Amino acid sequence: GGEAAGAGEARWLRGRDRAGRPTAVFFADRHRPGQIPTETWRRFVVYNAEAAIRDLGVADGPGGQFSLVVDRSSSGVRNQDPALAIAVLPALVQHYPGLLGEVIVAPVNGVFWAVWRVVSLFLAEETTRRFTFIRGARWREALLEAVGGDVELPEHMRPAGDGV
Repeated sequence: GGEAAGAGEARWLRGRDRAGRPTAVFFADRHRPGQIPTETWRRFVVYNAEAAIRDLGVADGPGGQFSLVVDRSSSGVRNQDPALAIAVLPALVQHYPGLLGEVIVAPVNGVFWAVWRVVSLFLAEETTRRFTFIRGARWREALLEAVGGDVELPEHMRPAGDGV
């Protein structure tokens, strides 16, 4: 089934973000463009959206959303897949309006900005406003602050000495 297609690339984190939302992480460095067909990815995203609604209550009440942290700490040119983002993001927002709360991308660099300039042309302004980009030497501290709440970030994304 498509539900396991990207399972190694994304998972739910323990805890809730500063707005009380469940939070998932997408490990960009594990993604290989073309390895999984776009349609399979689309099914994977829908499966996980439905599972989040059913199991995590992300569509319940005001602010019933989830957040996504995009881990770019080890990703490079080989992991960039603007075609996938263009295929999946608009479909997610169209079929599940309001479900995607915030996308926090960290750390970003010149390669990322080049790809984002292309991808953002295909996204509604309402969608692009949901993105937060974190850069710089202290990106881990900035990420922890941006996510907030009691979300347990993967160890390699935590500031040094953060004993979560």
